[in-house]
Amino acid sequence: MKKTIIFIVLLIIPLLSMSEVYVLLYHRFNDERYPTTNTTTQDLTTHIRYILENGYRIISPEEFLLYIQGEINIDKGVLFTVDDGYKSTLEGLKIFEEYEIPFLLFVPTEFIGYPDYLSWDDLRSLNENSLVTIGGHSHSHGNFLETLRINGKEKTIEIFEEDLKKMFDKFEKELNFRPDLYAYPYGYYFNGVEEVLEKHGIKAAFAQDSGPYVKEYGNYFIPREALLQDWAELEHLNYVLNRRALILGNYEPQEVKVNTEIQIKAVTKNINPKRPTVYITQEGVLPTSLDENIIYSEKKILPNTKTVNRIAIFARDENNIEYVKYWLLRLIP
Repeated sequence: MKKTIIFIVLLIIPLLSMSEVYVLLYHRFNDERYPTTNTTTQDLTTHIRYILENGYRIISPEEFLLYIQGEINIDKGVLFTVDDGYKSTLEGLKIFEEYEIPFLLFVPTEFIGYPDYLSWDDLRSLNENSLVTIGGHSHSHGNFLETLRINGKEKTIEIFEEDLKKMFDKFEKELNFRPDLYAYPYGYYFNGVEEVLEKHGIKAAFAQDSGPYVKEYGNYFIPREALLQDWAELEHLNYVLNRRALILGNYEPQEVKVNTEIQIKAVTKNINPKRPTVYITQEGVLPTSLDENIIYSEKKILPNTKTVNRIAIFARDENNIEYVKYWLLRLIP
């Protein structure tokens, strides 16, 4: 009986780790004025060809929703997303149409019609395109992380919800529908926002934490890989498509008060970790220790209020495959 139990446990671990979806993120296309958010259509073409030629499955937003709801399983899935609704989206559209690639377009409604942005007529046309699914990217594209740090949780939730309602109003007026997919402005989220989104009919929300996605992460903090500037190179795409999602039990810190020292700690669930690394934006790689499946930083640090800190845990399995989990550190007053 003991041998059977061990066999089952070993079997579950690979099943958990082989069901990733890689959500790719783009902003501008062929716009050299803003290199940090730009991707050339030549690079986009290279990405699509590489994905198609290497056994990955490009999925639609509808398939992605079925996956996160547990209705289907997807192995090596890839979902394309584009943020902000810049006019250069139409340059990327030419490539998506050439290869018949479905993608999600997230737009902040306050900016539609501004110079460099799509118009409502553009969006009405895109909404008729079977390859395009339009989602919400807030109304104001506000920095809700800064709002949280200054105003606290209760007030920030109120501001966030009012912004969400304005976004819905614009969608209903101009496009005659309410989106059920959302991308956080700048990828910034906080605890409690998922309840607001669910209440208003949002089925899934996308962040900008790196790493692959598995449905064990839930519906409202979906990581995405930004393929911009140097990160648009094929070498980087190959790297991100060959790492796996690290599933954690407890992990901390997630939200802490300003001027509080932190120690990063996480418990792994889907691998027996080897060669772990803890990372935080303001410091880089930290001295790291491992106690069975508990990974932790060896020193405490004081988060800088001027830095947007993302934390990451990296580890490898017995086959030397890299697993990763990123999350956003949120400061509260």
